[in-house]
Amino acid sequence: MSGTSEMLTIRNILSVSALMVLMAQTFAHPALAQNSSDYPAAAFAAGRKAFDEERYPEAHRLFEEACNGGQPGGCFNFGLMVDYGIATSPDPLRARTFYRLACDGEIPSGCRYLGARLRENDPKDPELAVYYLGSACTLGDAEGCFLTGYLHRIGEGTAKDEGIALDYFIQACEQDYQLACDELKPKLR
Repeated sequence: MSGTSEMLTIRNILSVSALMVLMAQTFAHPALAQNSSDYPAAAFAAGRKAFDEERYPEAHRLFEEACNGGQPGGCFNFGLMVDYGIATSPDPLRARTFYRLACDGEIPSGCRYLGARLRENDPKDPELAVYYLGSACTLGDAEGCFLTGYLHRIGEGTAKDEGIALDYFIQACEQDYQLACDELKPKLR
């Protein structure tokens, strides 16, 4: 990988984006718009408000309730709180469960975080990591495309294939993911 991206690990990239996602992202998920009056969606919205107001134990409880009610955004945010130890003890292994539920609900970040945790935390499953990162990419997550390309480039969890890696980097760059664009610059000269 090129200069800047060599020093970045997948964990570093995810750590920086985790809190930005949790604090700022509104999930434009069709199920939320259609079911905005049901309790899980209301719990999710209240959880986001509580988090923004730094009432973390309340946000933790509300995101868990939203997740238990089948709200995938609640599962993702609850997973982040569990993963990073916000209003609870950090537990990346337990967070996988909630990331999987979010991914199953087509929350791209849920797929990406699940893939990263499967790659980084014991028990590791590199092949499944590639699958979930690729799922994130398919759902339109630029970072998921970049990370999938990276794993294809280094041959972790999949066959080493520079051509496939470049395809993923192109997808990420087309979504303005700068690290991917940086990876493509030497190829375009």
